[in-house]
Amino acid sequence: MYIFVFYWTPTLESSLAADESAAAAAAGTPPLPEGAVAPASSLPHGIVFAAFMVSVMIGSKMFESFSASAPVEQWGLWVFLLASAALATPVFVSHHWTQVVALCVFEGCCGVYFPLIAVLRGKYIPEDVRSTLMNLFRVGLNIIVLLVLGRADELGGTASFALCATLLAAAMAPQAMLRNASEVAEAAKDDDGTDGAAEDDSADVRHT
Repeated sequence: MYIFVFYWTPTLESSLAADESAAAAAAGTPPLPEGAVAPASSLPHGIVFAAFMVSVMIGSKMFESFSASAPVEQWGLWVFLLASAALATPVFVSHHWTQVVALCVFEGCCGVYFPLIAVLRGKYIPEDVRSTLMNLFRVGLNIIVLLVLGRADELGGTASFALCATLLAAAMAPQAMLRNASEVAEAAKDDDGTDGAAEDDSADVRHT
């Protein structure tokens, strides 16, 4: 998210400038003379940012509406997959509006992720160690952000988005393990409940 905030503006400005140059060339507009300054980007930053915020809100509402339809562990798997695909889009697709839509999808995934991870924290991390453990995770997060942004001039937006997409795809592995463990625990709980009900029925029969 932090890397995305740093790179979305130059990425979209670059793709918009490329699209505008291609359109001008197709229309037969002569290129700028040597030494001339290109016009400022016409990217509507405020509108794009507002679209991102609406996407976050839609994602949060989707989680509130549909979280009961599937386990949160399953939701996490799909969120990581979709977010990875969204951030990989600017790496492979240069079309401006395709990039805008992809980044809005990523923001929507963030809107789902924040309440989802809050539910998972409450479900799996004991309250007495929760804050300490989350602070330790933030140390690793901040190190990754500093390393990437510290080499921003060398990496550029494309490589940074590719790295983020790869990390999100890698996050699917532990999320899948968590989902599988949750399914095993739920199955064991159901078996225990069935066995307990059967024992109660047997006791009632013997008593009768």
